[in-house]
Amino acid sequence: MPVKFRRLWARLRTYFYGPSEDESLDEEIGGHLQLLQQRFEAQGLSPDEARRAALGSFGGVEQLRERLREQQSFPWFDELRQDLRYAVRTIVRAPVVSLAMILTFALGIGANAAIFSLVNSVLLTPLPYSSPDRIVVVEPFWKNRTNSEGFRTSSAPDFYDWRAQSHVFDAMAYHGGGEFRVVIDGEPAFGSVQLATPDFFRVFGATPAAGRFWTEQEHRASVAVVSHDWAVAHFGEPSKAIGRQISTARSLEIIGVAPVGFKYPRATDIWFPAGVLPENPNRGAHNYLVVGRLKPGVRLEEARAEMREIGDRLGQQYPESRNKTVALAPLREKLTGDALTTLWLLLGTVAGVLLIACVNIANLQLVRATARGREMAVRCAIGAGPGRVVRQMLTESFLLGGAGCVAGLAAGWLTLKAFVAIAPADIPRLNEVRLDQTVLLFTLALTAVCSLLFGLGPARRAARADVSGALKHQPGRGVLGSAARSSKSALVMAEVALSFALLVAAGLLLRSFVELNRVDLGFSTDRVLATTTILPAAGPDQQRQATIFYRDLIDRVRQMPGVRQAAGVRTMPFSGIWSDSGYTIDGNATPPPGGRPLAYNQVITPGFFDTVNIRITRGRDFSADDDYGQPQVAIVNERLALDAFGTGDPIGRTIRTGMTRESTNGMQIVGVVADTREITPEEPTRPEIYFPYLQHPGPGSRLELLAHTSIAPETLAVSIREAARALNPEVPVRFSTMDDAFKKALAYPRFRAVLVAGFAVLAVALALVGIYGVLSFLVTERTPEIGVRMALGALRRDIFAHVMSGSMRLVAGGLLAGLLGTLAIVRMLQTVLYGVSPRDPLTIAAVACLFVVTAFLASSIPALRASRVDPLVALRQD
Repeated sequence: MPVKFRRLWARLRTYFYGPSEDESLDEEIGGHLQLLQQRFEAQGLSPDEARRAALGSFGGVEQLRERLREQQSFPWFDELRQDLRYAVRTIVRAPVVSLAMILTFALGIGANAAIFSLVNSVLLTPLPYSSPDRIVVVEPFWKNRTNSEGFRTSSAPDFYDWRAQSHVFDAMAYHGGGEFRVVIDGEPAFGSVQLATPDFFRVFGATPAAGRFWTEQEHRASVAVVSHDWAVAHFGEPSKAIGRQISTARSLEIIGVAPVGFKYPRATDIWFPAGVLPENPNRGAHNYLVVGRLKPGVRLEEARAEMREIGDRLGQQYPESRNKTVALAPLREKLTGDALTTLWLLLGTVAGVLLIACVNIANLQLVRATARGREMAVRCAIGAGPGRVVRQMLTESFLLGGAGCVAGLAAGWLTLKAFVAIAPADIPRLNEVRLDQTVLLFTLALTAVCSLLFGLGPARRAARADVSGALKHQPGRGVLGSAARSSKSALVMAEVALSFALLVAAGLLLRSFVELNRVDLGFSTDRVLATTTILPAAGPDQQRQATIFYRDLIDRVRQMPGVRQAAGVRTMPFSGIWSDSGYTIDGNATPPPGGRPLAYNQVITPGFFDTVNIRITRGRDFSADDDYGQPQVAIVNERLALDAFGTGDPIGRTIRTGMTRESTNGMQIVGVVADTREITPEEPTRPEIYFPYLQHPGPGSRLELLAHTSIAPETLAVSIREAARALNPEVPVRFSTMDDAFKKALAYPRFRAVLVAGFAVLAVALALVGIYGVLSFLVTERTPEIGVRMALGALRRDIFAHVMSGSMRLVAGGLLAGLLGTLAIVRMLQTVLYGVSPRDPLTIAAVACLFVVTAFLASSIPALRASRVDPLVALRQD
C-alpha cells in the first residue's frame, strides 16, 4: 500500500477508533514539556537545561502522566467515542443493508432539498426591494363578478383619482408595456420595455446604479432608464450607457441605469416616461398595472379600507364605474400566485416520499435489531442500561442519516438542475434558485428529525429486550418478538397508504393533463407558423405606413409555396397577454344595473379566421374595404352574441367599447364567429370582440403573422425573414409555432403531472421494497415453523398461499387506510384539475388494481422461497 494511503488510513482509524490512552497522554505530555522548555529557553537557558527544568517543574514524566490521566477522565466522552466506533463497525459489517438505508434516505432527502430550494427562492426569500412588505398592487375589483387571481389592469383616470384622494401611500405609480422593437446603433432587436409614471422607482425604493431616474417635470421627455444587465450586455458597463441614444416608440436618451438585480416587472430591459405616449382617457380602458408603497406604520387592512371608500365614491360619481371598487394585494402574493399551488403541491409530495423512506428505514432497522437480538441481550445482561442501548442505536441512526444527507444533497443538486430545466419559464425568480445556506440548514434539521424518527422506535424496542428469551435462543422472544412483527406490519401498511395516495394524485393530474390536451380550443394550432414583428407607429402617418408594410408582407407570405392562408393578429393566443374592456349595445350610454359587461379585445387582419380555422357562423369576415375613413365595424363571438342579444340577430347592431377612441363612437357588428379559448386551454370561453387592424393599428404596431402551411412550418422561416427585410430592414423578426404556444400554455399542468408522477412512482417502488423486505424477514424468521408445517403434510402451494395471503392482507389494510386518506387529500387538488373529479372512481380503481398487481409480484419472490424450504434443513436449524 502506498505511503499516502497508509497515512490516510491511519488518520481515519485514529478518528473513528481514537488513539490509545498511552498515545494520547504522550502527545499531551510532549505539548506541555515543549511549551515550558520554550519559556525557559527565553530566559537564557540552553536547550538541555531548559528541558531538565521543565521536567523538574512537574516532578518527572510519571507524575505528569498521572496528573493528566486524572484530568482526562471524562466518562461521557469515552462512552460517546465508543458508541461512534461501534456504530461505524456495525454499519461496515452489514454493507448491503447499510447502503440500502443510505440510498433510500438520500432519495427522500434529495427530493425534499430540491423542492425546498424552489419554494425558498420563489416563496420564502424576501423580494429584492427596499421594505418589500410595504409594496402592494392596486387594482380594480368588480363586486358583481368573479375576479381572476392574476394581475388586474387599471385605467389612467382611475389611477390619477386613486393617487389624488388616498393618504396611505408614500408613492404610487402605474406601468404598462411588453415587447417592443429596440434599435441600437442601427440594429433592430426585441426588448422588454415598460412605460411608467415618475414615482415608479420610488415605489420600490430603488437607487440608480449609474445616472438618475426621470422626474415629474420629465414626464413627457424622451428619456429612458435601462436595466443593469442590459447596459452591461450592450455597452460593457453601466456608466457607458449614460447619454446613449436608443429607439423604441421614439428616440430616447438613456439617463440612468437601474440597480443590480432590479427586474420588475419580470426581466424588463428599458423603462421610459408614460407621457411619451398618449394616455387613453376612457375610464373603461384598463391598460395599466398600478403599484404603491405604503407609508410606514400603515397596516394593509387600513389601506384597503381607505381605497375601498375611494372606489365606492368613484363608482357613485362615474356611471361607467358602477359596481367597481379598489382592491389591494401584497406584491409577493401577486407575483407568486400562479406558482404557489404548484410548489406547495410538490413540497407535500416529496414530504410523503420522505415519510415512506423513513418508514422503510425504520423497517430495516427493526430487521437489524432482530438479527442483533442476542447481542443486545448480552449487553443488557452485563450491565448496559436501557438508555445506553437506546443511545447506541440512535448513534447508528444518526450516522446513517448523516451519510444519507451528504448523498442526498448531491442528488438534490442534480435534481434541482433537472427541475429548473423543465420548469415553466414564467415561474418568478427561477434564476435565483440554488442550494444556499437556508436550504442546507433545512436539510440538516430535516435529517436530524428523520434520523430520530426512524431510529427511536427500534431503539426503544431494543431497550425493552427479553433478555432471558434471547439468551436461550427462544424463537419469537428475542429483542423484538411478536410486537415487533406487528410494528413492521403497521409500517408496511403506512407505506402502502402513503404511496397509494401519491399515486392517486399523480393519476388525477395525468388525467387532467390528458383532458387539457384534448380540449376543443375552437381553432387549429397544427402547422401554423407564427412570425413576431414590431413596427412602432407613433402618429397617423407612421400608422398608415405600418398597415401598408403588414398588408404587403402578408400578401407575399400568401404567395409562398406551401402556404394555405396567412393573416395577422395583435395578440398571439396563449401568450399570457390580453386586453379587455366594458361594452354597451346600440349606443346605450347608461350602463346596465350590473355594470358594463367585459369582453376580450382582439385586433386581426382579414383572413385570420380562415388561417386558424375559426368558424364564421353568421355574417362576414373583415375585408380590405374595412379601412381608414370607412364605418367602424366589429365581429363578436357566439358567447357575446348570446349574452347581449339572446336569440336575436346581432348583425347590424352597434357595440361600443373603451379599447380605443374610435371604438367609443360605436362599431357595427358584421359577423359572429365560434367561441375560442385563446387565453388558456382550461379557462372557459368568454365574450370577445374582434377589431379590424386597418381601423385600429395602434401606436405600437405589433402583429403576429400567422401562416397556415401544408409543409413543415419551420421551413418558411428564412423566406419570411427575407421578405420582411426587403420591405423594411429595421423590423425585427422572430419565429415560433402555434403548437409551441399551446405546449407553453400547458407548462404548469405538465410540470405538476410529470413531477408528482415521478415522485409517486418512487414512493411506490420504496413501498414495494418495504413489502419485499418484511416478507423476506418473516420467511427467514419463520423457517422452522414452515418446516414443521411441511413435515406435517402442508403442500408447497399451501405455504405459498399462506405467505401471499399475509402479504395481501397488509396491502389491503394499507389500501383501505390510503383510500380514506386519499378522499381527504385530493380535495386540495380541485383547483388544479380540469375535466376530472378529485374523487374520480375510475382513477382510484385503476391505481388500486395496479398497486395490487405490483404488490403481488413483489410478494411472490419471498413466498416462492418459503414454498421451497427443505423441511429437514429447517428442523435441524430449530
